[in-house]
Amino acid sequence: MSERPEASAAKLQAIEQACGRLFDEVPCYISIQDSEFRILAANRKALEDFGQCVGEFCYQVYKGRSHPCPECPVARTFADGCEHSSQEKIFDRRGLPRDVLVNTRPLRDSCGQVVAAMELFTDVTVQKELEHRLHDSLTRFQHLFDLAPCFISVQDREFRVIEANRRLMENFTWRVGGRCYEIYKGRSAPCAQCLVAETFQDGKPRCGEDVLVDRTGRPVHVVVHTAAIRDPGGEVTAVMELCDDVSEIRALEDKLASLGRLVGGIAHSVKNVLEGLRGGLYIGNVGFRDNKPEDIRAGWEMVERNVARLSRLIMDMLYCVREAPLGASPSVRRRSSGRSSRFTPSGPSRVASAWKLRPTTSWS
Repeated sequence: MSERPEASAAKLQAIEQACGRLFDEVPCYISIQDSEFRILAANRKALEDFGQCVGEFCYQVYKGRSHPCPECPVARTFADGCEHSSQEKIFDRRGLPRDVLVNTRPLRDSCGQVVAAMELFTDVTVQKELEHRLHDSLTRFQHLFDLAPCFISVQDREFRVIEANRRLMENFTWRVGGRCYEIYKGRSAPCAQCLVAETFQDGKPRCGEDVLVDRTGRPVHVVVHTAAIRDPGGEVTAVMELCDDVSEIRALEDKLASLGRLVGGIAHSVKNVLEGLRGGLYIGNVGFRDNKPEDIRAGWEMVERNVARLSRLIMDMLYCVREAPLGASPSVRRRSSGRSSRFTPSGPSRVASAWKLRPTTSWS
């Protein structure tokens, strides 16, 4: 049996109402535009955020422009009858910017002619803000990574350096895919005791000391720290190696050790002089006690001798620490013939210059 016309009309009306509700409830901005970019219809969300825009031009409503946009997806849809998409920035009725994904679709009549275009905006402002934050975080991380005052590298299980900071690239012979032992030491094989290999084995951090060789061949004393980098499953996929340059500290330690040996030698020399002074004083006191002039004389001579030794020692120390510029006294000898002081005309002159370095200040 054929369906009654009243029932068919009721079903059609119900479908139209459902489509209308769906049009209004979609969580995005939808508008129907004609070929002049005039908005013929808009859903509820578009009306709420952009005001009563039906009958207005889309470029005025969405962007506050006085003429169509140069790259308009609606215009392209009217031109070729195809769907188009793009990313745009539009402004709501309060002037707040919104990042949107734009999709357009042609609407055709019964003859297949494009009579209107549907433009759909998906608001991705929150996602864009998160992307910007992520980009800023990565930029700050890379900035800190490059400005760290040490050599930082990230290595895989084959000891290939997959990441390196700027300080490492500037001080060592860096190349993409190079292995750490090639970059740091110019070796052709891994080191016998490798902290990175140990961290790969058990995932635990390591700390030690090593000597690297920079691009100029200068040895670089470093303190090495390693840390495991894991994937979401907890598997160690890479190891970060941090090398802190302590060459200046090692040089200072050597200087302090030399200074300690020097102070020890001076202390022994002074101790010997003091022992001599004590001996002279003892003999002199015994001479005074026993009224023996020869003991008094012998003790006093010992005191004088050790005082002279101490004086020379102190003067030598002062001579070493005094800042005295070196002067040069040239002594030129010229070979002459007979009584003449001029150079011999028969051959080239011979001048012998002997330079003797002497301090400009004497301690005598």
